[in-house]
Amino acid sequence: MALDPVNIRLDFADNDLEAETGSEAAAEVDAATRLEFFACDTTSSSPRLHDIDPLIARLRYWGKQNWQVCSNGNGHGSKCSKVGQYKPGNEELSAVSLCGEKRSMSCGRLADVVQHVKNRCASARYAGGRYYFGPYFWMALH
Repeated sequence: MALDPVNIRLDFADNDLEAETGSEAAAEVDAATRLEFFACDTTSSSPRLHDIDPLIARLRYWGKQNWQVCSNGNGHGSKCSKVGQYKPGNEELSAVSLCGEKRSMSCGRLADVVQHVKNRCASARYAGGRYYFGPYFWMALH
């Protein structure tokens, strides 16, 4: 079962993420990258909605630890680093990667973004997609 991808642009001048998640995530956006957007890539191969929740919980926990940041350290090939996954046993059920520039961000902020993509891209019990923080740095929920 293939689902049609949806592309949506978000203008954070409206603080859409802040209103939906109740967090300060939108306020943390750098003024130079105020226009952010995401692309839904939801298919039947995407993570199931209930398998994304433990991933979000793990990122939130890491975000509460002062020393923990989520980073993309891969500057070659795919330019993506898997920064979190939900893998109860041998099968990975959901994961999040940071891609593009070698940058870091708060894992708590990343949890807010994963929740946002889950909410906006949910279709037929699945969700998957990318969230662009700017032209050269993005998150992939897969």
